[in-house]
Amino acid sequence: MALAFAGWAMGQTELSGSVSFAGCIRDQTIAPHPPLPPEVVRAHFASTDTGPNLDLEGNWRITWEDAPISSAFATLSKGGNWSCVPGGDGCWYAFTRDPSAPWLIDMYIPELTLFESEATVGPGRRFSAQYYYQVLGHWGGTSKGVASDDTIVGQWNYGDEGGREVWTRVPSTITAAAGSDERVIPLGQAVSVITDYVDPTHTMRGNRPDATLRVLGDQLWGVQRYWIPADSDIEIDRVWYMCADWAETGEVYDGHEGCFPSGGAVGLRFDLNIWPDAKPGWHFLYVNDVAIAFELDIQGYPECGT
Repeated sequence: MALAFAGWAMGQTELSGSVSFAGCIRDQTIAPHPPLPPEVVRAHFASTDTGPNLDLEGNWRITWEDAPISSAFATLSKGGNWSCVPGGDGCWYAFTRDPSAPWLIDMYIPELTLFESEATVGPGRRFSAQYYYQVLGHWGGTSKGVASDDTIVGQWNYGDEGGREVWTRVPSTITAAAGSDERVIPLGQAVSVITDYVDPTHTMRGNRPDATLRVLGDQLWGVQRYWIPADSDIEIDRVWYMCADWAETGEVYDGHEGCFPSGGAVGLRFDLNIWPDAKPGWHFLYVNDVAIAFELDIQGYPECGT
């Protein structure tokens, strides 16, 4: 910052010149640091869990005995609303549970066109569902069972037919990440995410710079939890599923169903909005129980704040 002055009278002497201040008023770069403690991350995710049995939300493999279809992949989730929350830098989107929303089942069965079915999870973790048509019968079978942490065991029925039904939880794993250069970096090392500096007066979302961060692993389809703390001033704008052949095709999908034919979803691509107070340096993206470090490089970032 430079402060110039001229015509400054002191007694009988007139002075003119300039003074320069070295350095910057605000801290420019966030130095490498540890992620938030796991209990803080878990508490953030739990803050959206305002109803019982929400630990059952996630990805499952269903197997049916004595049925025309032997198995399916399914996500089990409970609804809510994305709302625009006004903030100092514009409008941020936040998810709020709707206690009255039904449980939803989204299945994938090869060669069948399926739509979401509704389910209930009641006292004693008793589970019931009416499946969409074509699942176990033309008009869709029914399911009743009891859930534990990682299984749902019960009975399916369609008319006079029926048999044992078992849901088994499918855990996701994260092993690596890729930044702007798309180099795959093992988990535990920071990747570089590059964006351009845009004047802070551009506060509308569409006028802010963006960036991309990829997270790689296994079974990254269906329900995944993710979070960047708001004080980073980095917003997750959209998340895409990356299929097993993404390195060859470059394709990403809005829904996970597109990945199953090629071997499943092995990654998530996060499109980020960079808001005015975001600083260069280390930040963290939290996906499920994993912290992914990334170093934000804001090219053209001014040497000093204003």
